[in-house]
Amino acid sequence: MSAHHRVLVIDDDLIFRLTVTRALAGRHEVHVAGSAEEANTILDAGEVDCVLLDHRLPGTTGLEFLETLVEREVAVIMLSAAGNESVAAAAIAGGCQDYLPKRELDPDELDRRIRGAIEQQRLGAELARTRAELETFSHVAAHDLRAPARQIEVFARMARESLEEGDLATLDEQLRFLEAAAERLGGLIVAIHRHTLVGEDPLSLSSFDLNALVDTTFDLVRAEAPEGSSFRRGTLPHVTADASLLEQVLQNLLKNAVKYRAEKPPAVEVRGHVEGGRYMVHVADNGTGIPASEHERVFGPLQRAVGRDIEGTGLGLATCKKIMQLHGGTISVESEPGRGSTFTIAWPTEVGAH
Repeated sequence: MSAHHRVLVIDDDLIFRLTVTRALAGRHEVHVAGSAEEANTILDAGEVDCVLLDHRLPGTTGLEFLETLVEREVAVIMLSAAGNESVAAAAIAGGCQDYLPKRELDPDELDRRIRGAIEQQRLGAELARTRAELETFSHVAAHDLRAPARQIEVFARMARESLEEGDLATLDEQLRFLEAAAERLGGLIVAIHRHTLVGEDPLSLSSFDLNALVDTTFDLVRAEAPEGSSFRRGTLPHVTADASLLEQVLQNLLKNAVKYRAEKPPAVEVRGHVEGGRYMVHVADNGTGIPASEHERVFGPLQRAVGRDIEGTGLGLATCKKIMQLHGGTISVESEPGRGSTFTIAWPTEVGAH
């Protein structure tokens, strides 16, 4: 059966509201409002997927109230008593996903229009977020790529001068710097490429034992960890996710726990449970910690924690965030300097259901 959605009918005509409610019975969860004020109360109380908005409302017009609905990122279908091309054009230009004369309220057609409007709004919002992310990402990437490129240019020029002067000792040192800069540039390009590939293909969802996946990831990271490091986990739930992408997230979090360790050996613990229809997985470490002012920033593309002189691309956590968003989930951190960090990833148990 197709998914039920929360539909809000905004119209001052009681008979029409009852007609729509009956037409959508068994198909969607319908709420009704006779004015913009009543509608705002319902919208503030919970999520609404689609609004059927009358062109004429008490004290205002549907076009005026449309601005509020667009800001709320909800799908909107404008309604009017009779077909009016000028109203339809203004509604679509103002952000409506569809326009429908009231005389065309066939239940099947209305259901189809509602589902189409919701999907159109979702795709539009996703496109806007992707465009904003790309603009930010391209700006930051260009800045980060210029640094090693400039270093290569400078050291190449210095190496040429040392070669012309026959100063082989200095030349050898400059070539090592040149090699390091080239390696960093290559690493950034690879990391950027991997980050942009996330989301290119649809999620390959499966149900699997998270305990086994974490144990495998422990084995991979343990080989790079210093002597005395400890990795342990609680009993983890059976989950549904893209196993390959989830392993990428876990690897990144565990490698960060090793990379950003304090003076004592790393101690990492993974815990998990199901709560409120969501999988919750916590990765805790005893590392250097992150100031509260950086808790949001560290998930941005090409961002590295301030004051940490540790090599890295700054894309690991941004890629983790992108992967969790693809699952309809989130990633967050609780941390303070000197007291370690706990990263939490959460995603719906019905991921991909809709």
